[in-house]
Amino acid sequence: MQIGTIAAGVGTVTTIPLTWLPEYLLWNNAVSLVGLRIIVQGDGVIVDLDTAGINGLKALGMIGRVANDFLLKVSDGIIAGKNVQIIATNGVAAAIPLWGFSLHNRGQAYLQSIQQITLAASGAIFDNFVYLSLANAVTATDIINVEFVDGLVQQFDAVELNSYNGFYQNDLTAAVIGFNNANKRIKKVQFTPAIAQNVYAVRWAGVGNVSQNVSMGG
Repeated sequence: MQIGTIAAGVGTVTTIPLTWLPEYLLWNNAVSLVGLRIIVQGDGVIVDLDTAGINGLKALGMIGRVANDFLLKVSDGIIAGKNVQIIATNGVAAAIPLWGFSLHNRGQAYLQSIQQITLAASGAIFDNFVYLSLANAVTATDIINVEFVDGLVQQFDAVELNSYNGFYQNDLTAAVIGFNNANKRIKKVQFTPAIAQNVYAVRWAGVGNVSQNVSMGG
């Protein structure tokens, strides 16, 4: 169902209040939103993405994609009885309808998508994620090391990660750089960028048990 409309105008911010959270958010436009935040009263921020983050996650795990669709999974089912604010910043002159739908009843967890600045040279370590988007990573200058649960340790380039995502989804734009860990084969990722940049983590967070920390250490 349509849950609201993102007001017209580049940079225009629209807040859509709900008393429930759908499982999926959907909008259709050729240009990405500039920013998207979802705040659940009492639990905190469950979505905090800029343009790069949205483009990196717009078709996560999808075997097909309708042209210009942005489909973002935000929970494991409809979560009722919550005061929710969806704060969207438009990236185009036209208004954009926003839809929300669910495939499961009585959701118990959020699929949290949040960002963190990762500093140059020092970097950060990430674990316990469903997907780790390195949408701003640059081949040859950024160091990406991954440790798998079977003990394998390997360094990746951004160009390799773009191809790697082909195992999991059909839409592979330039922003689709990262590790899909839906099968829980990855133990941790150490990311050391040459220039400070945002990293985007997708992870499960139980209702009433939401953390805002992305990395496990530096």
